[in-house]
Amino acid sequence: MRPTTTAPDRTTAAAVATVVPLALLLPATAVAVWWAVGDLSTPGGDPGPEFADPRLSAAGETAAGVLSLLVLLAAAVLLSRRSSLLRRDRRWWAVLLPVVAAGALLAVAHRVATAATVGANIGIGLISLPGVVLAAAALLWSLLRGSRLLLQHRRRARR
Repeated sequence: MRPTTTAPDRTTAAAVATVVPLALLLPATAVAVWWAVGDLSTPGGDPGPEFADPRLSAAGETAAGVLSLLVLLAAAVLLSRRSSLLRRDRRWWAVLLPVVAAGALLAVAHRVATAATVGANIGIGLISLPGVVLAAAALLWSLLRGSRLLLQHRRRARR
């Protein structure tokens, strides 16, 4: 005999169907933006010893970018399903959007930090200090808000 599905089991499945795609959004967004921005090096610039760009061929960069876009597409499909908490509760957008913004900020900061320039790369200081702090704040907000929403969702499901 097959056991019947209880309400908490469906609630847990809906939570997993929402949290897993949300967790995939940060790295997928970061790689997609990193690929879309491209190399910001100045012709004839010196990369400097501080930061080293990953040594990927053009085909490797394209493959990483396309793969990250496919992951973003899959996450969008999973999040748009009727069973997703994001579709049933709009408060989850306050978790989703900061994760996407943090991924984009970190990708741009990485491209600026690894750009080969002539002279000093002042872009590192201009983007890394506010960019990393904003990304960390956005991720912390998403983590705390998502945890709170999951707890509220579980409490409602037990009633």
